[in-house]
Amino acid sequence: MYFYIDKEQCKLEQREILEFWKNNKYFSNALELTEKVFLGDEAFNIYENFSDREDIYNIEKSDNYKNDILKFLNNYFDINEIVYILFAGNYPEKYRFGLSEQSYPIFEIEYKHISLWIDLIEDDNFQTIFISDLKFNKVIEISNIIDCNQSFETYTVSVKLSKL
Repeated sequence: MYFYIDKEQCKLEQREILEFWKNNKYFSNALELTEKVFLGDEAFNIYENFSDREDIYNIEKSDNYKNDILKFLNNYFDINEIVYILFAGNYPEKYRFGLSEQSYPIFEIEYKHISLWIDLIEDDNFQTIFISDLKFNKVIEISNIIDCNQSFETYTVSVKLSKL
């Protein structure tokens, strides 16, 4: 069965989520340090390059999980690198069953501000965050979505590295 994404609906949802986040003090802090926002077709084109992650890791949801995630990411990204971010989660109540990842805007940020985005995964509605370099040679997804072989006590981290 093919799952069809209604791109026009996703474009509307992207704008609505962006406005919703601007009115949230935690998200607005992260948005203030955003270099660029991608919506609509630009966001869809970037999203297409987030697929095909290869290696899977788990990070325990311990008291130090944010530091563990940051240490993990620091193995792949340089502090002054510009990266794409897609954060899926923290959506308006009318979407209480969640939204597809394509319904979220994509941001371009300086990697040195990544901790603001990692702080946001504490949100009850957090689903996943993608972090990618601008050429998609390194794509990392951190997910709170449970697969059959996972527990509620871990985040799943998927990594795609292009052969350079």
